[in-house]
Amino acid sequence: MNRRQYLASATGVAIVGLSGCLQILASGEISPSREPESVPSSLDCNDNDFDRLSNRGTGEVGDAGSFSLRVNDTSFRYGDTVEITLRNTSFTSEYTATRDHYNFLVYTDAGWEEVRGVIEGNMDYIDVERRHRPGTVYEWTFELTDSGLVDDDDVLTVCPSLSSGRYRFVYFGTTEPVAVEFDLYRDDQNI
Repeated sequence: MNRRQYLASATGVAIVGLSGCLQILASGEISPSREPESVPSSLDCNDNDFDRLSNRGTGEVGDAGSFSLRVNDTSFRYGDTVEITLRNTSFTSEYTATRDHYNFLVYTDAGWEEVRGVIEGNMDYIDVERRHRPGTVYEWTFELTDSGLVDDDDVLTVCPSLSSGRYRFVYFGTTEPVAVEFDLYRDDQNI
């Protein structure tokens, strides 16, 4: 084997090895493999002072640009805990907004709708860029309850109450929004 063949071979092995490492970083689930079992009606909140948060788009499921979003499972019961991880899967540092730039959507007869909103107030996002090396960027843990999705925030609320259906977490703090989906079951519905 001459020197050029050796260098080409070694470079190929290094690239394959590094991309394997990045795939490990992107481990987890992105979406259920089947259609949702139930689709709720369009969300209606009886409180006239309730303003639903703006839906910033549905995002690309799993991977978008240099970022990968994963969820620890794709099927949960009301009250379970969901863990979501955003990773920079590139070889370079990348930028995002702060960790609060996300939406919780549910798929309804009217399409994807944000489940959270504010009553007599507003939700402000801080527009600050954060630089992230390759690897984990942000991690979120939520209890899948009405109060759990507002993260002890005095401003936000869920209205109407969470029901069984397909949910989508969208992080829109990247150049291209990225999302994961999971099913939530409530009451006597079976998984």
